[in-house]
Amino acid sequence: MLKTLKMRINIDKIMNIVASGFFTVFLFLIVINTTLLSQTDPSVPQVTAVRTPEPPVIDGRVDDEVWQRAPVIDTFWQRRPDEGDPATERTEVRILYDDNALYISFICYDRNPDEIVRRLTRRDRDVPSDRVSIGIDSDFDRKTAFIFEVNAAGVMRDFFMYDDGNETDMNWDGLWQAEVATRPDGWSAEFKIPYQALRFSDQDEHIWGINFAREIDRKNEWVFWSLIPREARGWVSRFGILQGIHNIDPPRSLLFLPYTLGGGTSWPSGQIPARVNDFDHEFRAGLDVEYGISNNTILNITLNPDFGQVEVDEVVLNLTAFETFFPEKRPFFLERASLFENIGANFGEPIQTRLFYSRRIGRQPVRYHTWPDTLDTDEWQIASNPSVTPIIGAAKLTGRTERGLEFGILNATTARTYKVLKGVHDEQLRVNTEKVANYSVARGLYQLSGPASYIGGIVTGVLREGDNAWQAYSGGVDWQYNTDGYGFTTNGLLATTYRTTGEKHEQGYQLFANFGSMGEQRWVWLSGIGLSTKDFNTNDIGFNVMNNYALAHSWIQYRKLETFGPIREFRFNQNYFAVATLESWQFWIAGINPNISIQWKNYWNTNLGMTIEIGGRDPFESRGMGLFQLPNSLNTWINVSTDNRKTVVLSPRFSYSFNEYGMRSWSSGIPVTLKAGHRTEMSVNPSINVRSKQTGWVANVRGIDGVTERVSVFGHRDVHQFNLVFRAIHSFSRDLTLQAYTQYFWARGTYKRFFRLLPDGTLAELQDQYDRDIFPNPDFNRGNLNINLILRYEYRPGSTIFLVWTHGRSILLQDTGIDAGEFINHTFRSPATDAVLLKFTYAIGI
Repeated sequence: MLKTLKMRINIDKIMNIVASGFFTVFLFLIVINTTLLSQTDPSVPQVTAVRTPEPPVIDGRVDDEVWQRAPVIDTFWQRRPDEGDPATERTEVRILYDDNALYISFICYDRNPDEIVRRLTRRDRDVPSDRVSIGIDSDFDRKTAFIFEVNAAGVMRDFFMYDDGNETDMNWDGLWQAEVATRPDGWSAEFKIPYQALRFSDQDEHIWGINFAREIDRKNEWVFWSLIPREARGWVSRFGILQGIHNIDPPRSLLFLPYTLGGGTSWPSGQIPARVNDFDHEFRAGLDVEYGISNNTILNITLNPDFGQVEVDEVVLNLTAFETFFPEKRPFFLERASLFENIGANFGEPIQTRLFYSRRIGRQPVRYHTWPDTLDTDEWQIASNPSVTPIIGAAKLTGRTERGLEFGILNATTARTYKVLKGVHDEQLRVNTEKVANYSVARGLYQLSGPASYIGGIVTGVLREGDNAWQAYSGGVDWQYNTDGYGFTTNGLLATTYRTTGEKHEQGYQLFANFGSMGEQRWVWLSGIGLSTKDFNTNDIGFNVMNNYALAHSWIQYRKLETFGPIREFRFNQNYFAVATLESWQFWIAGINPNISIQWKNYWNTNLGMTIEIGGRDPFESRGMGLFQLPNSLNTWINVSTDNRKTVVLSPRFSYSFNEYGMRSWSSGIPVTLKAGHRTEMSVNPSINVRSKQTGWVANVRGIDGVTERVSVFGHRDVHQFNLVFRAIHSFSRDLTLQAYTQYFWARGTYKRFFRLLPDGTLAELQDQYDRDIFPNPDFNRGNLNINLILRYEYRPGSTIFLVWTHGRSILLQDTGIDAGEFINHTFRSPATDAVLLKFTYAIGI
């Protein structure tokens, strides 16, 4: 006890010393970066916008007389295939503005207009096609930009760049307009970008970063006005300059987006416990509001939001001790989500840290599957049981000050939920499945002068009803600093979490820091360290699955991005890592991962590599019952993908691994994408994974092998897994699309030879037989079928109709003797859940 206390005190002292050191670094960075760059490089291309007395008609034709007032931009340079060479086809760009919007036109000349690729798809999908795009850094911070694209078929796409374009938020949507037209000598496009779609400070004269790009699909040619070299780390910092915008006073935006929804769910019969109603009707309504407090500050409010049009999560098999991470898909939380992301300990699964993980809000109630021990399932039925926690309301305020402080505040409240049960004598019982909770996040970023450089802070809080409920708080300071050209880069995080029930208290710390160089043409590298104490836990509102570790890692890459021989691009990577438990200071795992990435001259890609791991003591696999000695292991893989511009694209992959405990594993998949004409795209992704003699945790039990206390039982398992995912989308027009998602998943696990975990981390074979009738039966035979169809019609900008059908079947057996074909039949005959909904949204702009 005294030793543990001393160790805890030492860890706290270490973290305090480290915090003081990094605070000093922060002050130093602020002092040397008190202002953003005020002078522009004379070699950077510049363009002047021209005020127009009347707006052009946005029809794609570029034939309005007002376009002749604007200067022509016609110098473009190749990023690919021949970097630095002039564009092979002429492009003309013009820029106009008035008090309401920017107007930008493209004329894309083409000597073979019949070969222009015009692919029709849903808005925001990225498909191979001829297209033009505009990037606007309206804050002129050289770090963030709004991207607007339209392809030759008129399909619009927009997204938000941050971290100097090294990261993208593909879920950002703005209200803007673009139209295209066919010409005998090519094609043309016109954009209207209202100022409400941008963010900028209020001043008399505006200087913005801007760039223009064009893709010619058949040539795989990508050209820029301000060239961004392939070896360049940043994007936005390399934009050209837009000037000449004077005395604009755009109105503040106010957007109402009400919705109504009707539908129902058909529940499967024969389930235990049974449901009172085989079919439940539902009707809901809600409202989203967006208000522009200023040109640079937006308030979003949502009341009773619905996310019924969101695609279901893919089913996975997780036999580890760690939670599965699923990406956010709900529109309210996706909007400006990048602002709330902190630099995190992201060393790959499962070592990653997010102080804010929005899927905690509105999650499945924690007691959704709970059944009262005193009730007989034969005498009670489920009248209702919400599968997600309703969000009563949420608000989000995001913006930026003139001094370069970017901020975001989010608050959401979720409702109390109940499972309502009905007895055989019509009596009712309400079982609480989730308490009322309030979630808060505040984020701030102070911009530094280097590209993608800032010092940031984030604080979070979760307040739950109930005297014994955990109340949770977290806070962190993160930083990122890059010199111009990325010759030196560093980033990191210092964070703490505090959880309390009033009687119990837990506080933990985490630190990690990276440094390296990403600016050299041939060699780039990054190294770092990380520490996390045992009580560090962000999972009330964030995401982390591992703590109590210390790690060191290093990554180095040699690259050659110019063509030589049959190779267009070549990269060779080496990764090194080592991890130990922090408090007991036990070696955990170490490894090396060399890998190669090649793009060939025919635009095929090949990736291959291996990972060699040296096993130490794993503190998690036993689920809290001691350290498990990991085996040494080797994993190899190869992936190939063909030219994605072709009608059929293949991406075969194969991997093989083994370890010193006798485990052998292989997996293979052959994803296929088919472009059936210019309106339909389909993909099918079948994969197989076979593992034999994999050593894994079974259960922690009492009364086995003559031991009265609990022991951790392990076993050798054979696992067979098959996964088939099918996606398709057909575009009737650019505003009316039908998309389909289907997944069939099967996994079977059979456990053989059982072992007891010894205090030294090794395994001893059980002397007693592991009786599956007495102890938990770990064998499983699991099947899932999910189908999701979404008909989407955007009948006016921002206003959409969704018709959604979701079908699900699942089966879980412990009989592993059934062959695969028979099990598939069982899955397709299992009870099904069907849900249909019709949702209307209508955008009202003021």
